[in-house]
Amino acid sequence: MIEDDIKKAIEETKVVEFDYDSEKKGHSHRIGEPYDIKHTAQTDKLYLWDYSRAEIRAFIIDNISNFKILEQTFVPKKALRI
Repeated sequence: MIEDDIKKAIEETKVVEFDYDSEKKGHSHRIGEPYDIKHTAQTDKLYLWDYSRAEIRAFIIDNISNFKILEQTFVPKKALRI
């Protein structure tokens, strides 16, 4: 299950990569640092420091595919607001 893999990557501070399908922007490939999962009544979202955007971004977990945990680790950014 992707959510279990996300939790593992967060705990181990490992960089992740995945494919993402957005209704507005279509398909994209993302690499970044996972920070949190937030659950709402409508969706579950991954909050990730997106390397391509150099900012924190939210991704609907149901729209994520080909999720991989990379060997690269990261030092969490302390000033992030999620």
